[in-house]
Amino acid sequence: YQLTHGRCRVEITVNEKRHTVGTINSGETFGELSFLLGTVTGAYVVADSHRVSVVQCSWENLSAITSTDVATAAVFYKYLAQVLCKRFLASEKNALKAKPTET
Repeated sequence: YQLTHGRCRVEITVNEKRHTVGTINSGETFGELSFLLGTVTGAYVVADSHRVSVVQCSWENLSAITSTDVATAAVFYKYLAQVLCKRFLASEKNALKAKPTET
């Protein structure tokens, strides 16, 4: 999915309570892990602005494109790797801010 307009928040459920763990802004993508792992999503993406627009490309279409066009597949998977690495680094940084370091 790609958010083309607006802002969303990302929520997960822990002990039957929803917690906001991130935000998605216009132009950003989401759902990459579900696509790569072939699993059901583990988070909720909730509209957080008055108007939100999302574009979806089906798993079947992405799979067809990436299995028949090697150059497109390489660019696509590199993009996914970069997105996921940036998210991981941001999460790691936020976790370090929230937890005092031990010496």
